[in-house]
Amino acid sequence: MDELVKIMRCKEEREQKVISIFYHVDPSEVWNQKGIYEKAFSYHEENADKEKKEKIRRWKTALREASNLAGYDVKESYESEIIQDIIKEIHGTIPMVLDVNENIVGMDSRLERLVSGLEIQSNGVRMVGVCGLGGIGKTTIITALYNKISNQFQISSFLTNVREESTKYSSLLKLQQLLDDTLGVKGQLTINNIYQGVKIIKDKLSSKRVLVNFSG
Repeated sequence: MDELVKIMRCKEEREQKVISIFYHVDPSEVWNQKGIYEKAFSYHEENADKEKKEKIRRWKTALREASNLAGYDVKESYESEIIQDIIKEIHGTIPMVLDVNENIVGMDSRLERLVSGLEIQSNGVRMVGVCGLGGIGKTTIITALYNKISNQFQISSFLTNVREESTKYSSLLKLQQLLDDTLGVKGQLTINNIYQGVKIIKDKLSSKRVLVNFSG
């Protein structure tokens, strides 16, 4: 139970994702803390001192919070199907780490300036541009930035060769890639034109923390 308390604290303080899995147990029983949970808490509460009672209170709070999260009820489905669904959901939330040489003189100071300019903890839309002559490392710096901060967003996408592939068809492909990355719908949702893609992105991502990197 101490581990559950820590997990829920990480969810609150670090905005980490938590998935509840109800393994052959009724979610309402977990929420109401009846049955085996009631018996277990009663056992621990016997002769408990003030410190132990406070710990039990944290256990109960964490258990109730966890039971209130969207999750999976294994009792009503095949376990193999549930496992595949969980893998897909988790895979869609893990930021992709891109290959980049970060051992470059001055990299850290430039990254800090970019992070400061983005004001990641604030609400609203933030845009930061990196410009300069070709070959000076613009793509390297934004790739390193992506690796550094993508785990602080619910959704992230890295689009490359945006300028070179600026035709109507390639723009549609970039929108498709953005949808695949951000919504986790690869192979499930196809857009037929740019306007449709823009509308879907607005509808689906307007309430989420999203990081999108564009590289020319």
